[in-house]
Amino acid sequence: MQWCPAQQSLAPGRHRCQSIAETSVIIPGLPVRRIIDHAGEKAIDIVAMSTHGRSGIGHRVFGSVTDKFLRAGDTAVLVVRTYDG
Repeated sequence: MQWCPAQQSLAPGRHRCQSIAETSVIIPGLPVRRIIDHAGEKAIDIVAMSTHGRSGIGHRVFGSVTDKFLRAGDTAVLVVRTYDG
């Protein structure tokens, strides 16, 4: 068995460990639409996004790109809550 950091587990020798490729891009336009389009164009497996965890009036005023992407996108998403200190 071989340790596979990408899978965080022991992988049998017959399976190959696939590396994780990380990229970041800046694309002008409406954030949710552009993220959905880019993920589809590049066949991205998972998108990592952060959220402030706002609710109520803060959520209504500022909105949430993460929330909108979760509802509209079909790509897997890893959501991490940020700490506002």
